[in-house]
Amino acid sequence: MFWILAAVAWGVLFFLRRYRKLSAVGPLLAVATFAVVAADLPIRFAFAVSEHALSTYVRSLPMHPESVTVGDVEAGLGVEWVGLFPVGRAVRHVGRTDLGVVGSGGWLEFCGLTYSTGTIRATSADHLSGRWYVTCEAF
Repeated sequence: MFWILAAVAWGVLFFLRRYRKLSAVGPLLAVATFAVVAADLPIRFAFAVSEHALSTYVRSLPMHPESVTVGDVEAGLGVEWVGLFPVGRAVRHVGRTDLGVVGSGGWLEFCGLTYSTGTIRATSADHLSGRWYVTCEAF
């Protein structure tokens, strides 16, 4: 949602002549966009909206190794929307549940959300709220 609003603001700035002449609008919009992204506000907002749905989903999963949900992203099969997040893989361990978020991460990493009551095993982990973390695994 943030990216849509940013695109609309930038579109207004560039395509409407009366706003293009305001010299302070461009730099202010650039600084605001950078600040919002640097503060991780888009992911924090999406998580805040989805936290209840994510917690309910985590409690509904069976324990691993009996069950691992894996979605086929290319075919669009098995990908579940939990709140605002497309979950393609879900694994529940004792003390930890890992949710693989489709489209997250970079070229050589896979990121997702982890609900943990103990230690986090990941290349990087950023605390979101309570026992929720954004985790990334490098390949």
